[in-house]
This record gives sequence, structure tokens and C-alpha cells, in this order.
Amino acid sequence: MKPQGFPTKTVTEGCVKLLVPDIPVKSSAEFRVAPRKTPVFYNPSMTLSRDLAVLVLRAYFKALAQRVSGCDALAGCGVRGLRLAAEVDGVDRVVLNDINPIAAELASTNVEINGLGAKVSVGNKDARLLFLNYAASGKGFDYIDVDPFGSPAPFIQAAALAIRDGGILAATATDTAALCGLYPRACFRKYWVQSLKTEYHHEVATRLLLGFIARTLAMQGMGVEPLLTYREAHYIRVYVRVHRGAKGVNESLRGIGYLHHCFRCLNREMKHGFTLEMGRTCGSCGHAMASAGPLWVEKLLEKAFCERLYDEAQASTFKEKKPLLRLIETLIDEAEAAAMYYIPAKICKKLGIQVPPTRIIMDRIKHMGYSFSKTHYAADGFKTDAPARVVVEAVKLG
Repeated sequence: MKPQGFPTKTVTEGCVKLLVPDIPVKSSAEFRVAPRKTPVFYNPSMTLSRDLAVLVLRAYFKALAQRVSGCDALAGCGVRGLRLAAEVDGVDRVVLNDINPIAAELASTNVEINGLGAKVSVGNKDARLLFLNYAASGKGFDYIDVDPFGSPAPFIQAAALAIRDGGILAATATDTAALCGLYPRACFRKYWVQSLKTEYHHEVATRLLLGFIARTLAMQGMGVEPLLTYREAHYIRVYVRVHRGAKGVNESLRGIGYLHHCFRCLNREMKHGFTLEMGRTCGSCGHAMASAGPLWVEKLLEKAFCERLYDEAQASTFKEKKPLLRLIETLIDEAEAAAMYYIPAKICKKLGIQVPPTRIIMDRIKHMGYSFSKTHYAADGFKTDAPARVVVEAVKLG
């Protein structure tokens, strides 16, 4: 089919049928991703992300027992918003929007295909203008999804104005190279933060993004409470509950601080506060420390909420349920773990020794009275409240 002048195909995702561009996707050893320059964006490798979005709304708004509205302001073909409208009980209004007129046209076609015209409308505006229009009219949303190709930073402030008190703001960042420290200048331009490339850079990136969102919403008189944050494949995803008022802002800002890392002994320290301590030296070896921030220094997940997500995932009829359950299980395991993970292979490379089995490292760390948990950020990574010198010693003895 070529209704818009380009080849299309029909796919099924969740409970919806979609007309999408018939464009080959790029593949790598880790993931598959749609090319950036397509007539309308649709990325099949983001199905897990959209499955989780459905679960988040089911888990969160089911507990509230209220009718809710949602907005996907950078909707592409409309898949995420259509799935929320079709698969989440209690969603009675969804706004899809894309600045690309071809995308808006295709999204409208997909609304018709699924018979969702009574609850789903489609716009063709700059996402920021859409948010401002709804904010000015007083018709805000209970759920807003900011899922761009690249950085969500340009849209967060406008999105904040259109979110209702107690609602959920979700954001995706695919500019992970900047957030992970590979391009520190780009990261500073976009987020006004100092990034840092370490062995645990994916978590640093997540905390930088979350800290940026918290600071941006604080300027609008809103506090944030992280419900779910995770990294998967080529993107970082954040869900925060929004609280309006000075109390919520003050509580949220207490979660902002800096990371200090010693590249000599691998010691890492998280400090609360907005003032960066220049020239900080390592409390373990006395070496000069590198810093990143401001970033989020509190918990990244709400364990009870993730447990509700797991129950919803088990009860779901998703085709690919096992990867989703594995991810949520790991998130639950690390929800209350210490910040910043370790990767044995990185430590062993620095020490010039062979990598011991993770089980042996775990046994040694637990035997010394410290915690140990897996992390979803790296398959071979782990989190512990043991000091870096203890972790290094456990790896050496392994």
C-alpha cells in the first residue's frame, strides 16, 4: 500500500493494528532500530517500552480508580497513544500529535483502523505549542509522554505546564552518548550538567536526566517523585509522579546533588546539595576526584510500584512477556540497592587479572556483611554498599 506516497505495511502490536512505513530497520548485535529519516517514525524495537507504558498506566491509575486523559505529543504513527487508549481501562481521552503532517495523517488513519475516534484525537503542531495551548485552556492531562528522537530537554518545561497535579510525566532520551559522557559539551548544552564517562555511565546518564527533569519542573512550582527509571537498548526512560506546590518542590530538590569518582581506586561518593565542591580529593586514596552533576542522588525506583507492575505484567497477554518480566524482576531487586554499579571485567582489566565468577565475588562481599544485588544496567554488573576498596579486594581474591 502507498496511501501517503511511500510503501506501508500493516502490523499488530498489543491490541492495535497499525499502518506503518515499510522501511528496513538497522540491526546491531544488541538491538534493532528504525532509521531516523523515514516518512513517519515507527520503531519495532521499542515494543517493550510501549508494553511498560501500558503497565504503568494500568498499575498507577487503577489504584486511583479515576478516569484519566493522556497525551503523546511526538506520536509518529500513533502506536503508543493508541495502545494506551485501547489497552488501559479508565483512559477516556488521548491526544496524539506530531509536527510532521504526514505522521499526523498516518496517525489519523490508524485511529480509524482501530475504531478509536470517540476517545482519540490527532493534532499537527509543535509539541511545545500543543502543551501551552492545553495549559492555557485549563484542560491538562493526567499522563504526558515525551518520546522524541534524541533529547527530551526542549519539551520538558512546556510539558510540565500541561500536567495535572498527581499526574505522570514520562520521558525518553536516546541521546545516550551525550548523557553517558562521550560528548560532555553536547550534554552541557542540552541539560546544563557535567557528564562523566565511567564504567557505570548508564546509571550516571539516568540520574543526570532525572535531575534535569526535577530542576526544570521545580521552576514551574512542581516536585517529582520517581516511580520507574530504566535503561534498555539505546534509550533511557523515566516516569515521575508530579506534585504541585512548594512542599513537593522542596522535597524533590533534596534529591539533587553531585557524584564524585576516583579513577585511581574506583571510589565513588554521592553528595546532596547544589554546590559543587571543587578540587575534591578521594577519602580513600587521596587522589583528585572527577565530578558529574547536578544529578539525582536519591532512589530511582519505587519498589512497591514496580511490584504492582510485575503483577500487571504477569496478568497481561503480551506476546513477549518473558523479557518484560525479567526486566521488572531485576528492577525490583535493585530498587533499594546502593547507587552506582560495578563491572568485574572493568576492575580486572585495571588490575591485569582474570575475571572471577560473579558468584564468588557475591559470596565474598556478602560474607563481609555487605549487600549485593544485580542491576539491569549491565548483564555482568552488580550493586553493593561495600566500599570500592572492599569490592576490589573481593575481586582480587576471586
